[in-house]
This record gives sequence, structure tokens and C-alpha cells, in this order.
Amino acid sequence: MEVDLKINANCQLVATPIDVLQIDAVLNPCAVDTEATVFVEFLIGPDGTGNDTIKVSFEPDYYIYDLKVDGLYVYHKLKIFDKMYVDDDYQGLCYDSKNNKLLFKGTELKDVIELIPYLEYADYGILEYIKAPMFSICKLNNCLKELLKKSISQCNKRIGNISCDDFDESKKLRDFLFISIHVLENLILQERYGEATDILNSIHSCTPICDNILITKSGCNCK
Repeated sequence: MEVDLKINANCQLVATPIDVLQIDAVLNPCAVDTEATVFVEFLIGPDGTGNDTIKVSFEPDYYIYDLKVDGLYVYHKLKIFDKMYVDDDYQGLCYDSKNNKLLFKGTELKDVIELIPYLEYADYGILEYIKAPMFSICKLNNCLKELLKKSISQCNKRIGNISCDDFDESKKLRDFLFISIHVLENLILQERYGEATDILNSIHSCTPICDNILITKSGCNCK
């Protein structure tokens, strides 16, 4: 079970399954029957994401989620049993495909966050598990692009006798945002997510740079 994780131009997190099914069948011929298992994917993020991000699939499939805000998201993918293939007294995590419910310790799972302490333990029915952090600054990047396009348009129009240099306040905001994004990108590469989160929060609290910027989405909406 492998995935390729990316954040596209429309600020969507896209998890693409990597097909290793045939390799697994050769290397591990005694593996669990794929018909008995399901895949559960979800995100934990800065905007309170959790239950609303859950996707259950019976075979590897694309997972796509619109990121509402920038910040640190943690992607989870689990391989678990379908309830049809376990005993009635089974206490691990499983999926009730008849009633479309996740069950844990014999009862319906109300909040996916409750699973976090148990995910790395096979005793709780987690057959395979992927956990991957993704720090998004997609909305900041798109905001900077829109500010640059706006500045170029204003410069080209040359309203009256106003020169490009007269758009001083706008230039200060662009420069501030450009430098901030550069710092954030370096922190993210070093996986210093706490510091990146502090800077992101500071950017949003000090001035509403992007509040009035209309972001144009990519038309391809590609995966």
C-alpha cells in the first residue's frame, strides 16, 4: 500500500494510489484476501478537519480534498477488515459495509480523532497504515500570484501620470509575502512544522493581505 501525495494548483490535496498489488501477490502469497478489506483515508488539519474528510474505498482510488486554509495537515490511510469477514465479538477497527459505518471496540466510531493513539498497533485491526504530513502554503502562493498579476496590469495601464513606482504600498505587501513564502518553504523542507505554523499565524494576524484577493482556480482541475 503506497500513495503519491501532492497539493495541486487549486489547493487540493491529492493522494494517488501506487499500484503494487501484483508485486505484493508475488512476495506475499498468503496475504489477506483483498475482498475482505477496505481502505479508509482521512485528514487531520488546522481547520478542524476529521470526520468530514473520511473516504472509504473497496479498492485503491484517488483521494482528493479541498484544503480550506493553509497549514499542517496529516494524511492517514488505513487498510482494515470489512465487518462481514470478522467474528461478532471482534473489537478492532472494521467497516460495516451494510450500514456504512466505521466500528471500533464493538461500537460506531463517532470521531476519527479517537483512533490516533491506536493506529500503529496491529492489535486494533490496522492491517496496513500510512501517515504523512503535508504543509500547505498553496493559498499564500496563489495570493502572491494574483497580487503580481494585478501590479503588472496596473503598470501596463499607466493611469494618468502614475508610474509603477507609485504603487509603493502594494509593492511592500508583495515583498513581505514573497519573503514570508521563501522562509516558509525552507522550514517545510526541514520539517520544522511548528515554526512554520507560528509564522503562518503571524502573517494572517498582522495584516489581512489576501482577504480581498479573488483567487482564480486552474481550469484543468487535474489530479
